[in-house]
Amino acid sequence: MDPLLPLQGGADGACSGRRCMMVWLLVVLWIVGIGVGALVDRPVSQWVRDSGTAEAVRHHWITPVVKAPGVYYYAMMIAGAFWFLHPLKWRAGGLMLLTGIPGLANCLGKWIFGRARPFKLVGPMEQPAAFELHWFIGGLKGLFWQSNLSFPSGHSCTAFATAAAMAILLPKWRWAFYVVAGMVAVERVLENAHYVSDVIGGAGLGVFGVYVIVGLFGERKTSGAAGTVASSGCEVKHD
Repeated sequence: MDPLLPLQGGADGACSGRRCMMVWLLVVLWIVGIGVGALVDRPVSQWVRDSGTAEAVRHHWITPVVKAPGVYYYAMMIAGAFWFLHPLKWRAGGLMLLTGIPGLANCLGKWIFGRARPFKLVGPMEQPAAFELHWFIGGLKGLFWQSNLSFPSGHSCTAFATAAAMAILLPKWRWAFYVVAGMVAVERVLENAHYVSDVIGGAGLGVFGVYVIVGLFGERKTSGAAGTVASSGCEVKHD
């Protein structure tokens, strides 16, 4: 059974009392997770830099491979394969393409919070400014031109959105998909490209975004490994 099935709602798309309670519980747990992550943001980022881990990870040959699932082009390639090979054909491919939508919300979040990546504020830094936020950074222009913003993590959002969609379409392998997405999140922290709370925020946004899409654009009927998902395609680019 899909552990996130309570997010699907009833057959008519309505949310029963128990399902709504589960949704809110998961949202609260996600927010608490972000808060717990924030408590270790500074020490983890400091250790990653001082230990040389960030430099080692950044220049290792396997790093681009590990973080590839965090790029939307990865989901696009899977969408193409599912379009022809999955029993649901264009519906499966369409759902994979729609995983780009949480990325739009992710970009909006980066603009709203204006949190810089670890050690990326202007001037010399001996400590990461984990709690320095610049709300709506750059004004309206900043919504479209973003540089070195970290919360939520775009790679984590995309990786977990892709994992959630693949878990719906191939539930037998769902945990493998989430493990791959988790590796992307860990890599982003070890490269010091993001704080711990950044990747937790991005992961939750990606997963919830996919289930909201499923609820809005189609219905899912669980029968073994098959489902029914009506959807269309879009494209978004992450940094």
